Formats: sequence, C-alpha cells, structure tokens
Amino acid sequence: MGSILWIPVVLSLATAYLYFLSMSAPSLKEQDSNVLKFPSSLEDLTKVAKLLNKYKSENFLFVFILFCSAYLYKQTFAIPGSVFMNLLGGAIFGRFYGFILACFLSATGATCCFMLSKFFAKHYVLKYFPEKVNLIRKKIEENNDGLMPYNFICVETGTTLSSLTSLDDLLSAKTLLSMGTAAIVALVPGYLIKRRQQKRELSKMS
Repeated sequence: MGSILWIPVVLSLATAYLYFLSMSAPSLKEQDSNVLKFPSSLEDLTKVAKLLNKYKSENFLFVFILFCSAYLYKQTFAIPGSVFMNLLGGAIFGRFYGFILACFLSATGATCCFMLSKFFAKHYVLKYFPEKVNLIRKKIEENNDGLMPYNFICVETGTTLSSLTSLDDLLSAKTLLSMGTAAIVALVPGYLIKRRQQKRELSKMS
C-alpha cells in the first residue's frame, strides 16, 4: 500500500501541469489570462465561456485539452464545483458534445479519484472516517442511475446560458420552457428506472 504522502505530491504535479497549460495558451492576451480560471459563479462562467468560445475558432485543440484537463483535475481531487464545469461544457461545445464530454470526464475523473484513494489513502480513510465512508456508499447506491440526467440538465442549461445577452432573456418564456423541457427529458428515464428497480425488489420480497 502506498503512502498517503503521495497524494499531495500528485496534487502538486497536477496543479503545476494545469497552471503551465493555461499559461502556455497560444496568442492569449494578458488581460484575457486573468479571466481563465475555474468558474465559481454564473458571472465567472459567462466570462470564461465567452473567452473560450472566441478562442476555440483558431485553437480548438488547446481549448479541448484545457477543458478536459481542468474537468479531470476537479473530479480526481474531489474539488467542489463540477456543476460549473458541466455548464461550461454546454456553453463551449454545445448540447450533444458537451453532454458526451461531461459523462466521459465525470466517470474518468471519479475512477481516478477512486484509484488514488484506493492505493494511497484507503487504510486511513476506513480507519478514521468509517461513518463518512458508509454514508458515501449509501449515497452512491441511491444515485446509481442519476448521473447522466444530472449531466444533461447542466449541459443543456450551459448551452442556454451561452446564448443569453441579458437577465430578461433568462426570464423569458422561451428560455424557461426550453430548460423545463430539458429537465423533464432528463429526469423521466431515471424515474422510470428507479420505479422498475423498486418493483423488482418488492417482487423478491413477496
């Protein structure tokens, strides 16, 4: 079993990589580099999405690699704020590709997080935080079929937000209807799956 001290080492290396990647953006103006950060609010999200949408026309590969790296960084080290990355994915890459990326990167990042904790922290976590582990396991079981609908709603919302020019647009009937429809489309399959699982469990018990 690896030492838990490897986790800060891996975190430092990943942070350095992400920093140098963002600083090595080709032909990025100095004032724009200050905007390039993890979004933590809708205002930040709008600024980053606007910058990357303008930038990706000539540097698509760099934007793609930067987004994937940032998303995996957040997921691997369990840093809060993945909802903003899903929104950003929809705003940059659109509904279809943003959704595929969100699902793939969230699954890959979660796998990396699991492997990191398994090889370097499992013993310590189970020893000192058994109640937290049981709570997380319970949450995972409860949300076994909920990740894709959640990702879809976030990406769809990001796609909608990227086309807004004012707060009035956000409150318009067209926008609200679009976001409401997306929520229904995303949530119905998960609801039906859970209902089917509940019926199976009841049939096994009877």
